[in-house]
Amino acid sequence: MRIEDWLGKASIFAGLGRQELEELAALASLKTFAQKETIFLEDDPGDALYILRTGAVKIFRVSADGREQILAVLHPGELFGEMAVLQGATRSAAAQALVESTVLVFPQAEFRRFLAQQPQGALQCIAVLCSRLRRANRSLELLLWGNVRQRLYAALGEMADKEDEIELTHQDLGALVGSSRETITRILLELQAFGCVTAGRGWLQITDWDKVREVLLGEEFEN
Repeated sequence: MRIEDWLGKASIFAGLGRQELEELAALASLKTFAQKETIFLEDDPGDALYILRTGAVKIFRVSADGREQILAVLHPGELFGEMAVLQGATRSAAAQALVESTVLVFPQAEFRRFLAQQPQGALQCIAVLCSRLRRANRSLELLLWGNVRQRLYAALGEMADKEDEIELTHQDLGALVGSSRETITRILLELQAFGCVTAGRGWLQITDWDKVREVLLGEEFEN
């Protein structure tokens, strides 16, 4: 599929005309990252914006004591690195490929120039930032008031909405919901025992969401 055709299917560029999509595609280069390869680090220059084309990417920070906190897991069609590009600042977090991934890379200056000339594209970027802020607020609320089972349920639900198979290790899931690998392993084994999750090395799939909700939240599903 041509880059402009693929961009037209990405939600962030919905509403752009063919000419605008072709102009945008001309700015992009395609780059492949191996599994666990770093895309950028915290405090790196914000010299490019990325859109994930295939694979999965995690956005994360590392605390002073070396603990990793995953802020988001991204799937095809999602952009990242936009904050530093739009602010003209350094990276506020790091990005790493969870599996082999291909991304479209847009240089900062050229992308900012494109947005200045295309108000619809700028509005779509604002919408993405607002969506990210809402998600961050929900995550903070769960972190402050929810227990690990509630946080895991919310995280699994968000990822399963995008991909049938969730490609994360138990360590990554723990870093995503603010818990330990051991706790996540124990909960996932419980879900497997109830027959509502299948899992392998570095992946899991939800087979019965009603049962997952009942096990993790203690709520029976009502039709």
